[in-house]
Amino acid sequence: MKEMTQLKPLIEVNQFSFDYEQINEPLISEVSFTINKDETVLLMGPSGSGKSTISLCLNGLYPDAVEGVASGDIFFKKTNIEDFENGELNQNVGIVFQDPESQFCMITVENELAFTLENIQTPREEIEPKIDQILETIGMTDYKYHNIHELSGGQKQKVALASVLLLDPELIILDEPTANLDPVSSLEFVNLIKDLKLETEKSISLSSIKLMIG
Repeated sequence: MKEMTQLKPLIEVNQFSFDYEQINEPLISEVSFTINKDETVLLMGPSGSGKSTISLCLNGLYPDAVEGVASGDIFFKKTNIEDFENGELNQNVGIVFQDPESQFCMITVENELAFTLENIQTPREEIEPKIDQILETIGMTDYKYHNIHELSGGQKQKVALASVLLLDPELIILDEPTANLDPVSSLEFVNLIKDLKLETEKSISLSSIKLMIG
C-alpha cells in the first residue's frame, strides 16, 4: 500500500478514442490508462490494432499530423497535451519509430546527433562532448563519422534512440523498435533498453506484436 501512494502519474489517458475517418466507429475506442514516473509499460497487440496510433497520440503527433479525429483527453503531468506549445511536448515525450530512417534528417551519425542538440539550443562547446557521451552509452563510439545509410538496421535504431535520449525526455516511446531487426540485433537492442532503464529514471512505453525478452 505504501508503494501505491508513491506512484507519480506522468501520462494519463482518459476515455480516449481515435480514428482516421469517423469517431463513431473508432480504431481506438474509449481507452483509459496511466503511465507512472519510472514505470515501463508494454503495449501488445496484433498488427493493425492501433499500437502505433496510440503511441503517436501520446506525444501529440496525432491527430495533428494526419487527417484524424479524436475524443477524450490525454494529460502529461496533469496538463492536457492540447495546451502545450508546438514542439514543447516532444522534448518531454520522445519517440523512436519502427522505421528509424523516417526520423533522420542528416547524412552522418555526428551530424544527426548535432542537429538534435542544435534544435534545443545546446551551447556549441557542449555539443561534441554530449555526442561522444551518448555514442558511448549506445556502444557506437567508432561510428561517429559514418554515413547513416551504411549502418545496419540495429545500428540505425540505436542512432534514433540516441537522438531521443539527447532531448532528455521523461517518457520514451518505442514503437515496435525491433520489428525490422534480425534476432541478434533485436536482443542487443532490448538489452540496451534494459541497461538504460537500470541507469536512469526514464519511463518507457514499448509497443510490440510479441513479448520481448532479453
